[in-house]
Amino acid sequence: MPRGPPDGRPVDPDDFAAALLRSPDRAVFVGSPRELNHVLDAPDWCVFLHPPQHRLAYHGPYERPVLVTGGAGTGKTLVALHRAVCLARRGAGPVLLVTFSQKLSADLSARLDLLAEDEEVRERIEVGNVDRLAHRVVSEAEGRAPALADSADLVALWEESGGGHSPAFLLREWEQVVLAQNLRTLEEYLAAPRPGRGVDLGPAEREAVWRAVEHVTGRLRERGKRTLLQLAAEASLLLGRTTGDLLGDEEPSREPYRHIVVDEAQDLHPAQWRLLRAAVPYAPDDLFITGDPHQRVLDTRVPLGSVGIDAVTTRLRVSHRLPQEILAWAVRLRGGGPADGLVNGAQEMYGFRSPGHGPRPMVRAYDSPEEELTGLAVQVREWVRDGVPPREIGVAARTAGLVRDARAALRDLGVGVTTLHGMKGLEFRRVAVIGVTDGIVPAPGALTPAAEDPAARAHDLQRERGLLYVACTRARELLYVSHTGRASPFLPT
Repeated sequence: MPRGPPDGRPVDPDDFAAALLRSPDRAVFVGSPRELNHVLDAPDWCVFLHPPQHRLAYHGPYERPVLVTGGAGTGKTLVALHRAVCLARRGAGPVLLVTFSQKLSADLSARLDLLAEDEEVRERIEVGNVDRLAHRVVSEAEGRAPALADSADLVALWEESGGGHSPAFLLREWEQVVLAQNLRTLEEYLAAPRPGRGVDLGPAEREAVWRAVEHVTGRLRERGKRTLLQLAAEASLLLGRTTGDLLGDEEPSREPYRHIVVDEAQDLHPAQWRLLRAAVPYAPDDLFITGDPHQRVLDTRVPLGSVGIDAVTTRLRVSHRLPQEILAWAVRLRGGGPADGLVNGAQEMYGFRSPGHGPRPMVRAYDSPEEELTGLAVQVREWVRDGVPPREIGVAARTAGLVRDARAALRDLGVGVTTLHGMKGLEFRRVAVIGVTDGIVPAPGALTPAAEDPAARAHDLQRERGLLYVACTRARELLYVSHTGRASPFLPT
């Protein structure tokens, strides 16, 4: 049966060739033996996209920035990869593909090597993250690599700042209000809204906070150090001027890229968004963005319109990775409610579904950590005996200590073990998440005391819940979850 076009035009049921063109998930046309070899040798995702994914990746040009949202397994990263290649093939200028971390950018780069068989096309695409871009811009402008402040530096400086609040509160106020809105003076801060901050601050308290901010930024300046968010803010200012050949372009230009494609967009800070907006000209096909507010692992809630990005939004609703049983369980774990960020208002999970089916997640309770590790080893060995390659098995835990213990328990199996954060952007046939225990998930040290800021604590809980959701939705076939004693309150009952 021919697939109807999305614009509703009439369909000739006898035009088989046109039907094939409308079915990029089932057919592909090649024009040379080289293209045929690529189709035969490359992974399926390099050749076939589901029709909604294909339309998003290969439509064009887009007159405005595009935001593609969608739940776990809906193919957002694949769309971003194909869009980057599509833009590079058109040859209008350099393409930057940006993702959340250096680890994920390495994975995307390897995938691009498979997808872009034309070396000239591949060379037009740079893969990286926003921190790397900011570092390069500032380094080129200043003639040396900037020194970065670490978390211990910041904690000590906030403790000595005398801001009248805890170091964690002051750091969040600086990052989520001052840096987020690019506030430069006390007068701007006194007049600024403080969205997402649950404790009201009067003028006197704001003045005390501002003095603390000035103390910390001044001491960092004396030491010649900056945070990554400060680098992003400075880099966006540099690109906002006529600074010339900052990134090695042959001709002086304010914007070093013609196109930017962003993956895992939900975790970018406003300062980072301003940098990306400054790094590409206002023109058709300038920004193509993919992300999911429900998979946020950092406390950033940025409507794109608030940072000057007027994006057309579309949503992918079908998970092609997760079986319906894992999807339904994970949605209950996540809470199923709305999440804010990227779009104005909140985005629901309503309509998120999967056409595939499989076993329900296995949730196992143990009496001691030692028994839990033994149970993990038994389960993973059973998977390996079933013929699952160790590289297709992912194991995750919330704490570094649990990760070390799991690695020791699985040392002879060659299975990768990482933190919940480390699962972001990955996928496996089978996944085990251990230590999902009350007192470990959510991590107590990651939660703001309710007495200090109840709204911040609520956000922290949602971030921790989202982190567990991300790890559990990496599984294509089977999900195993374990805990010792009382289970995490996040686990569905």
